[in-house]
Amino acid sequence: MTVEIKNYRAINEGTVKGEFGIFLPKIGLLIRRLRLLENEKGQWLGFPSFSFEKDGQKKWCPFFQFMDPEHDKKLKESILSALEPFLKEKTTDDLHDPF
Repeated sequence: MTVEIKNYRAINEGTVKGEFGIFLPKIGLLIRRLRLLENEKGQWLGFPSFSFEKDGQKKWCPFFQFMDPEHDKKLKESILSALEPFLKEKTTDDLHDPF
């Protein structure tokens, strides 16, 4: 799956390392405001989501999700793969181009 990283912004606050968008050219879909998160256990992605309260606890629900867990896994792997070289190759000026 081809994924293009758009408009990466470093945050580096707690587990949040950065925020960015992705473009999926095959289907012409742009998704904004994903987050790269990291702790001692590894990296993961935060997709745009909304919060709600259930049983007195704050919960999060993504605005969209694949019904097939395998598609979800492939997308996340493709994003992380595309994100790593993007951050290594781009200069700071390149990271803030609007999309």
